[in-house]
Amino acid sequence: DACTNDPCYNAGTCQLDHSLGFRCLCPLGKTGTLCECGNNPCKSMPCHNGATCIMLDTVNYQCLCQDGYRGLNCEELTDPCASQPCQYGGTCDRFLEEDTFYCTCPDGRMGLRCEKEYDGAPCNVNPCQNGGVCQPMLNHADCKCPSNFMGEKCNKSKCLVKIINV
Repeated sequence: DACTNDPCYNAGTCQLDHSLGFRCLCPLGKTGTLCECGNNPCKSMPCHNGATCIMLDTVNYQCLCQDGYRGLNCEELTDPCASQPCQYGGTCDRFLEEDTFYCTCPDGRMGLRCEKEYDGAPCNVNPCQNGGVCQPMLNHADCKCPSNFMGEKCNKSKCLVKIINV
């Protein structure tokens, strides 16, 4: 019979087929009429953020992550400053024990990522809300909030916080 000589490669199983004579049932990761082709799990480019894909076998791979990334496919950011979120020459600093950052902006820039331009002092754009008083700092504004508001821009009510914490 057609399977006597074991025509299938890579541990493929030969099965008699009346129309073809035989066919090979290929193990996971092998393809081709005779199971002669191996899959490359890195072909689909599963690794992200500049990581290098290492083929372990025809099914398994390992991603070697760049600094600042982790996860099976290097999809998780470990250092929020690794993606260089601060624009226009701003300096990124990481908050301790958090995956968040803040930008120190150069003169003439402001905003979370230094994305906003301002003319003159940072208080000219009036960033404080709810009656907060703007105090100009070196390259950002500091808001002094009325007693019933808090937050960087006096945009959070202390009353709501007390209700939630009761």
